[in-house]
Amino acid sequence: MIKLIDLYKKFGSHPVLQGLNLEIEDGKTIVIIGRSGCGKSVTLKHIVGLLKCDSGSIEVDGVDITKLVPLELQEIQKRFGFLFQGAALFDSMSVYENVSFGLRTQNIMTHENDIKERVAECLRLVGLEGIENTMPADLSGGMRKRVGLARAIAAKPQYILYDEPTTGIDPIMSDAVNELILDMKQKLQITSIVVTHDMVSAYKIADRIAMMYEGKIVQTGTPVEIKNTDNPIVKQFITGSAKGPITLENRG
Repeated sequence: MIKLIDLYKKFGSHPVLQGLNLEIEDGKTIVIIGRSGCGKSVTLKHIVGLLKCDSGSIEVDGVDITKLVPLELQEIQKRFGFLFQGAALFDSMSVYENVSFGLRTQNIMTHENDIKERVAECLRLVGLEGIENTMPADLSGGMRKRVGLARAIAAKPQYILYDEPTTGIDPIMSDAVNELILDMKQKLQITSIVVTHDMVSAYKIADRIAMMYEGKIVQTGTPVEIKNTDNPIVKQFITGSAKGPITLENRG
């Protein structure tokens, strides 16, 4: 289980996280929704240890990662796969080099035959067999996302963090990515944390949805509970209404 407890984070004088609390159960998919700039991606980067909070704690399997020294944190980070927004592939590297990158840099595998087998297995899992020698520039947006996912699962993580996995691709490919996320959960028993604006995606893949607003989680629930919410902040977001604006002070 991952627990975020009373997290605060500022960038300069700008507060981003303002007392955020969230629990993520093993084997479940939690989707974090919210408006642009509310701190969703910043939250993901705190979970994986790419950012350090100003105060609060982040427990990963009972260990507070905010108190770890760099070498200890690196060991925890091996439990995570991260699918960055836009896939963030290395353009100068082939698909094979991209997918194998973490295996090499973290010394998870050293024998080239083992690496080749693992890369082929991961590409097969995301439906992209035989493209090891292809360069990222020759891939469609949806294929880039899938290669990014293959890289994320290569080290057999316990947790996968997805940052806007369906942004920038068409609805058909978005649904293919959603199916892939569900498939990864079923086949690999992975805990997934997904940041998205896409409510179609959120309703399809989530066990639980957490609505983030002004640096806090204002409601968590099942997809059905979120669809039928009485919380005006959540309702405004999921219906896409521009009327308001609703704030924490005037929500009633």
